[in-house]
Amino acid sequence: TLYFKYIQALLFLPIMTFSSYPFYKNLITGLKNKKTSIDFPIVLSIILGSILSYLSLYKGGEKFYFDSISMFIFLILGSRYALSYLYRKEATSSPIKAIYGQQQALLIDNENIKFIHLSQVKSGDKILVKSGCIVPISGDLLNISSHFNESLVTGESTPVIRNVGENIRSGAKNLTNDVIIKTNFKSNTNSFHDYLSALNFSTASLEKHASFGSAYSLVLLFLLLFISLLFLILNPINVAYEKILSLMIICCPCALGIGMPLATILKIKRLSKKGIAIRDKAIFEKFNDIEKLCFDKTGTLTSGRYKVKKTLGNLEYLSLIIALEKRSEHPTALFLCDKFKEYDKNYPVHDFIETPGEGVSGVIGDRYCTIHSNVNGVIHFSIDNEIVFKIYLEEEYITQNIHILQELSKKYQIEILTGDRKKNMHLFLQKCGEIPNLTSYHSLSPQQKKEHIKSN
Repeated sequence: TLYFKYIQALLFLPIMTFSSYPFYKNLITGLKNKKTSIDFPIVLSIILGSILSYLSLYKGGEKFYFDSISMFIFLILGSRYALSYLYRKEATSSPIKAIYGQQQALLIDNENIKFIHLSQVKSGDKILVKSGCIVPISGDLLNISSHFNESLVTGESTPVIRNVGENIRSGAKNLTNDVIIKTNFKSNTNSFHDYLSALNFSTASLEKHASFGSAYSLVLLFLLLFISLLFLILNPINVAYEKILSLMIICCPCALGIGMPLATILKIKRLSKKGIAIRDKAIFEKFNDIEKLCFDKTGTLTSGRYKVKKTLGNLEYLSLIIALEKRSEHPTALFLCDKFKEYDKNYPVHDFIETPGEGVSGVIGDRYCTIHSNVNGVIHFSIDNEIVFKIYLEEEYITQNIHILQELSKKYQIEILTGDRKKNMHLFLQKCGEIPNLTSYHSLSPQQKKEHIKSN
């Protein structure tokens, strides 16, 4: 029996040191940051139980806690591993990754084009991004201008034109022409990859949430120390020691330590189903301190879609317009094709050309037809360079979001940021009506939005 006790004591050493290392590390990190956590009573229980067990072994006593402490450590570490697994699973199944999903790139190798995994792409490689595909890795545009939907990266759903020589960011969707991109891995260029990696699980972030709030943890700490002091005053040292150890194990808030990160994961899961990705899980603990809310306008407060306000001209021309727009991937073209699909007569189009920032053109029958839009959202259809039909578009507003803004403004300061023009922002504010505590900023680039939020 004595040999068995020595074997227990020997086998317990790696559990007390190596296996318990995460608890010691989290406790030290918390103390350096002047924060308390549930790891304090855990560490104290491990140390007190170990000292009492080894002293009992040395003196020939019968009070050993090697197996109990080992099971205690296994339970805590096992539960944290289970939580980390659940979090990784939720992050992997997030809507953003489901949208992105792409793990291959079309590499241009001399005259050949081949599929390779993203991990094999090197800085300076040339990759082909076809119309309708997402840019897998950031790089510089080499061959032709094209429209890109950068809503996954910037939040702005309105397509933007990128010209030869401009940097195209990973996550942007190519809408019009097949383009060639020369990849580069310079700092801050692979922004979408950086964002996805930020969704990856880290033990430190989970431990941050295992801390159920500095105030509660601090109260628990002082309460434990106070009761322990009473035990020392009212009982003999050996009895007090045992009671303090039992107190530490019983009061260790395992339920909160497991329950709070689990609740966080479930909240992230429910939000992800609504299309909301949480980058910093600490937001749930900081929620009561929020004073100001910043919203992107296009695609967030508004739908990013259009509706037809009115048309001017003979509706028969819509058949020719649909014939041209069917050959474009531009969102406005897709909207018009869906809106006026009953006018589709499958007219053949010859010499079709799509010019980013200008419009589309082609020959239908013996007539040269062109479509372009101006800054006011008016689409002009011309035959042989003469405007014969106009479509007036206006942005589609989401009434529910306007009501939400009005309610939130009663408690928070509201800021609306957009890359849209001042006129469109003014129209949106008119639609919102009188909203107190609201400030708006227009014509901002994604970088300007980022700097604005940082400055606040």
